[in-house]
Amino acid sequence: EEFEVTETIPMKITHRRPGNAFAKFRVILIRNLTNHYLRNLTNLASRSMIYLFTSAITGLIFWDAGSVLTSNNVASDELLSVIGAAVFMEQNAFLLPFAQVSTFFYDKKVFASEKALGLYSPWMYALAQFILESWVLSLTTPVQAGIYTSMISLWNPALSRSISFLQTLSFFLASGLMGNGIVLFFSMICFSSDLAFLCSSSYVVCSFAASGAYVTFDNMQPWIRWLQWISPMKYA
Repeated sequence: EEFEVTETIPMKITHRRPGNAFAKFRVILIRNLTNHYLRNLTNLASRSMIYLFTSAITGLIFWDAGSVLTSNNVASDELLSVIGAAVFMEQNAFLLPFAQVSTFFYDKKVFASEKALGLYSPWMYALAQFILESWVLSLTTPVQAGIYTSMISLWNPALSRSISFLQTLSFFLASGLMGNGIVLFFSMICFSSDLAFLCSSSYVVCSFAASGAYVTFDNMQPWIRWLQWISPMKYA
């Protein structure tokens, strides 16, 4: 039998070029915004209400405590009230983002699988989450700062009222983002949400103890004093 030999034409395989970094980041940002916030408005509204409720309760407890700062003669108990109000404000700003542990840990599975496929770099996810949390905090921090400055009277006497308000506003925004970053970090490295919560809370407790708000750095033992440098509360 005769066989007809045909010429084989080589197949041209074209590889699709991956999208640039900006396009990938945009997809991640929109997806996280949709899944965690726009499709979960109940959670977003609950977080905002809890932020405002705790701020109002704190303002009522420490009502007008900062007014003594304008006086030349301040009693020790009055000064302790001002310090207590400021420290509690800091604790409030750092600890309220801990409600995001479950959200971060659920999203961790998707992030791990997509990272294994090489779809995007980890910094894109972290930056997207930072931007989204900045947006959420920008909705609540102006009201928080307004409640604290008006109810507790924590105005900086050396600055104007507007500058002092912006100072308090930036404090709440930076502290909230730092607390959110702590929760995100431990959620990514821990194997369970319970362990992530325990590690995050333990780090925050130790950071508060080493911040200098409860015991001055001079009264700390030299061999433990170095912890102040890894405490974000020291700078707050």
